[in-house]
Amino acid sequence: MLVSSSTYQFKVQIKGITQPPVWRRIIMPAEASFIDFHHAIQVSFGWHNAHLYEFADKSFGYGLSIKEPNEFDDEFEYSDVRDAASTPLSSVFLKEGDKLIYVYDFGDSWEHKITLEKIAEESIEKPNCIAGKGKCPPEDCGGIGGYAYMKHVLVDKSHEEHDTFLEWLGLDDGSDWNPHEFNVVDAQKMLNNVF
Repeated sequence: MLVSSSTYQFKVQIKGITQPPVWRRIIMPAEASFIDFHHAIQVSFGWHNAHLYEFADKSFGYGLSIKEPNEFDDEFEYSDVRDAASTPLSSVFLKEGDKLIYVYDFGDSWEHKITLEKIAEESIEKPNCIAGKGKCPPEDCGGIGGYAYMKHVLVDKSHEEHDTFLEWLGLDDGSDWNPHEFNVVDAQKMLNNVF
């Protein structure tokens, strides 16, 4: 990763999830690539990088698209397609308040709203996760609706599907699952391992 003379502080929040909302505050070198940002988001949230992703300026639009090239690219006509590996954050995020959308897993369609909260004149070498809230939805749980249903089932220990969901999550019978759970220290340790 490049060392940058300035840093960007982002708030990244999964759209459509409430009680609690799920978001992370991530600091990145301004000259980091979008592929580095993708990995920082994946690690900070607890995603497993098992699906395609895209940064875009519109939900399912035909404007800016930043992603890793794949075999389906010819099927879509974007006006501005950029390779995530060679596009620095500073070429798109120009001022505080700038926004993008990060879509992960085109099946479950997890849309994350990205807001550039702050630009600081300091150097960092790797991403940092400095705050957050809410447990990340598990992979392949069915999107916002599937996650809401899963939360409903898991808080009701008498629900007929409670044990099935615990098993699917790899948890022991009688385990507690808390949608509010997020540990910023653990997220940062994971980032340190990846970067």
